[in-house]
Amino acid sequence: MKKVLKDKLNILIIFISIFLILLCFNRSLWGDEAWTAIIMKYDFKEMIREIGQDVHPPLYFVLLKLIVTLFGQHIEIMKIMSVIPTIILMAIGKKYIKHIFKSDFIAGVFICLVGLMPSCMHMSVELRMYSWSIFFVTLMVIYLNRFIKDKNTKNLILFGVFSIVSCYMHYY
Repeated sequence: MKKVLKDKLNILIIFISIFLILLCFNRSLWGDEAWTAIIMKYDFKEMIREIGQDVHPPLYFVLLKLIVTLFGQHIEIMKIMSVIPTIILMAIGKKYIKHIFKSDFIAGVFICLVGLMPSCMHMSVELRMYSWSIFFVTLMVIYLNRFIKDKNTKNLILFGVFSIVSCYMHYY
């Protein structure tokens, strides 16, 4: 634990993560978030039928239904589910951006942009699929970049998987 806390980028990620999680305790919902919360009250089959009549792909709602089934229908829990990809993305950025640019500063800028830029903060705590979409599209780009560099089939397959998951998470 001491080693983790000595790394300034880890401290930055922890601080921003705590800040974003605290924002989840705002119980206000806007129209689309309220619709998402309402369809989580349906059983799985009825939820899928409702989503089929909507314009959004189903993956986010299926994942959220799993979380609601496990932890209960609490707005804060559902919003924290939207913060999780932002936290993971900051950690990936720390490793990947730091590796590419050989710079703690650039990795720190990336972490701050992902976690603190107003539009990203807003999307991170919304009861919608936006933060998950950013997460999967970023993974898609990372693995495409890796494939272009090393022609490793594993990276091409992961690029394909994250491309498909991105399409089922949100329309583009």
